[in-house]
Amino acid sequence: MHNKQSKKRIAAPFIIIGAAIAIALIWYYNNFTIKTEYSEIYSEKVKNDIKIALISDLHGMEFGNDNSDLIEKINEENPDLVVAAGDMMTTNDDESRQVAVDLLSTLSESYPTYFADGEHDKQSQAFHDALGATNVVCTPMYDVENYYNISCFEDILTVGETDIFLCGVSYYSSFYFDMNDYVEKPDDIFSVFVCHIPQIGEFEKFGADLTLSGDTHGGIIQLFGPAYFEGNWFPEITSDIPIYDKGLFEYEGGQMYVTPGLGAYPVAARFNNRPELSIITVKPREN
Repeated sequence: MHNKQSKKRIAAPFIIIGAAIAIALIWYYNNFTIKTEYSEIYSEKVKNDIKIALISDLHGMEFGNDNSDLIEKINEENPDLVVAAGDMMTTNDDESRQVAVDLLSTLSESYPTYFADGEHDKQSQAFHDALGATNVVCTPMYDVENYYNISCFEDILTVGETDIFLCGVSYYSSFYFDMNDYVEKPDDIFSVFVCHIPQIGEFEKFGADLTLSGDTHGGIIQLFGPAYFEGNWFPEITSDIPIYDKGLFEYEGGQMYVTPGLGAYPVAARFNNRPELSIITVKPREN
């Protein structure tokens, strides 16, 4: 009897240490390792495949030295363009700003790179100035004193035999304006709209073929769907609201992809919802 009790006392610390190590590994895996998520959509407006790498909500995190792990994953995919959908830095954090600038400028040396700001990077003049000195196509600073000064970028990119119309809008501007009043979106070529907040009703009115967003962090924790979405805890169970937490969604005339993003802001609490590099491939479809 005495020997059995002694063995239990000896084993208990090892069980506790083993459990702590397992929890630490699970936590690390869920917050600091990147998964690549693939989606395909089809359009009669494209003549060849177009591969888009979508990132968002980095919040200044680094995956590998100088984000080498993330860059390597993107290079493995060899996308036709890279889109960053906001909050690549954290408000008033100079270190995170530099991390974001370094990543986007590095990517822009190899790929056409587009950036639309979110609530964290919307008012950093230093961030916008630094990006302006790179090849990144980005939304200008929104002028909060001039209500009617919409902040967006427009560009046409040719990939193979296909032209793509790209438009990105600043976080501020996305709340205040009907984009149809300010952007003349061509109907005969494939259109991509970049907006940090997934406002699907507004996106449907604008009618882009594909809208790319972030912001949600995928609900951070995924249990029976997102743990938290738009003021509701476990909305899949407790409410009947439409949930646009992450993934591909349809609206009339187009589709929206919401990436859960990369960062762990404000704390590293992701679970069943790893940092994500989203790869969306647009494929030709006959009429």
